[in-house]
Amino acid sequence: MTLSNRSTPPDWRGVHHLALVTPDMDATVRFYVGVLGMPLVATLRAGPMRHYFFELGPGNTIAFFEVPDAETFSKPAGAPSSRAIQFDHVSFAVDDEAALVALQQRLVAAGCEVTPVVDHQILRSIYFHDVNGIALEASWWTTGGRDLGFRPDDPEMFANPDPVPAVAALAGDGLSSTPPPRLRCTTAPRLRPSGADESPRRLSGCSATPPTRWPTRSPTRVTLACSDRRRRLGR
Repeated sequence: MTLSNRSTPPDWRGVHHLALVTPDMDATVRFYVGVLGMPLVATLRAGPMRHYFFELGPGNTIAFFEVPDAETFSKPAGAPSSRAIQFDHVSFAVDDEAALVALQQRLVAAGCEVTPVVDHQILRSIYFHDVNGIALEASWWTTGGRDLGFRPDDPEMFANPDPVPAVAALAGDGLSSTPPPRLRCTTAPRLRPSGADESPRRLSGCSATPPTRWPTRSPTRVTLACSDRRRRLGR
């Protein structure tokens, strides 16, 4: 079958959700809500794991599975790594059940393996892989994805019976603390809050040592890190 003879291409609606892994869901909620300002729109259980969703745009979310023993590390964007990546799968958004089934049929016609439609209560999905073995999903919100919001009293969207403390804080007076993640090795300029630790130290996974004096650019201070690594990568 030629491409021109296949069904009408899917009417994609963006990224339904990008699924990542975290060992600490409470810290993840505090960072994505408290620091990045993304609304927490669903708290679910996926077997023994918490599975939380944060909204990026209308109907588009980033989701995390909580795996308590998961190893975490920092890697510069675009740089190779021999370590397992903290990524689970990406789900593309479609409009409704008819669009989901049409995509499923299109994949079958192209000789791709694809699952039956899976009902997750708040969304319905099919699962497949790309040619690189990357896990893909296509989904649509059964609850009206363009009206997501932080409604912890909603028993369907906030079904996790044991939510992390940050959820209760958000439902009360708000977050009183947020985690301060740090850049490790990066080829981009680095901004540091005024008053941050300026002592030189070797960065994790990087052979460069920061200079003993940071350029003074109030209210933030900028330094270039890992220039030797950038040269090795030909950047």
